[in-house]
Parts: sequence; C-alpha cells; structure tokens
Amino acid sequence: MHTRWIKRAERYYELAHRMFELRYYPEACFYAQQCIEFLLKGLSIKYVGARPYTHDLLVMYSGLREYLGVDVDEGKLYCLKYLTEHYIGSRYPDARISEYDLDDARRCIECLEGLWNVFKSKESL
Repeated sequence: MHTRWIKRAERYYELAHRMFELRYYPEACFYAQQCIEFLLKGLSIKYVGARPYTHDLLVMYSGLREYLGVDVDEGKLYCLKYLTEHYIGSRYPDARISEYDLDDARRCIECLEGLWNVFKSKESL
C-alpha cells in the first residue's frame, strides 16, 4: 500500500518541476507540498502501519523521526513549515495578500529538493 503513496509523490515531484518551468508558481508550490506530504504518508504507512490525518509536514516528520533515524537540520525544519503553508495558500487565490512569484516558487522547489533528498532514500530501508 505504501508504494502507491510513493508513486504519487514521484508524480507530484515531476509536476512541481513542470509547473515551475511553465511559470505556474502557485501550482509549483502546491505540488511541492503534496509531493513531500505523500512521501511522508507513504513512509508512515511503511514504518508505522498507518498514515497521519494531517497536512502539517512537521507533524508528519515528528511522528516518523525515530523510525527513519533522521534528524534534519534547521533549514529542513524551516522547509517543512514553509511547504505546509502552501497547502492552503497555493490553492485559493484569496488566501494570500500577494500573488505567487518566481521567488516563492523557487523557494518551494529548493525546499522540495532538499527534503526529497533526505526522505526518498528512506523508502528502501
């Protein structure tokens, strides 16, 4: 069952990058957030036996930390919080004061890359 979540995370990884290339900045952030959410939920199913019912990436990581044996640095903790904000902000045009721009999307993609590199390797443990 966890492999279905991982495969969807892989698809969202590609979509986040594609949306960035197309300059669809809110969508790039949305798929970046969804990618890490699905990856962490897949890992939760694999290691804990259930997925958490939350969209908060920091909460998901906290529940998995001991199983994965990964202590992420401050930058990755920031990224978990930063991407969580985009679960809502990227989907609703009036959820943010300002429009998404290149800097927002670039930060989302950078966070995606850093977190992906840490957590994706834990799938094969």
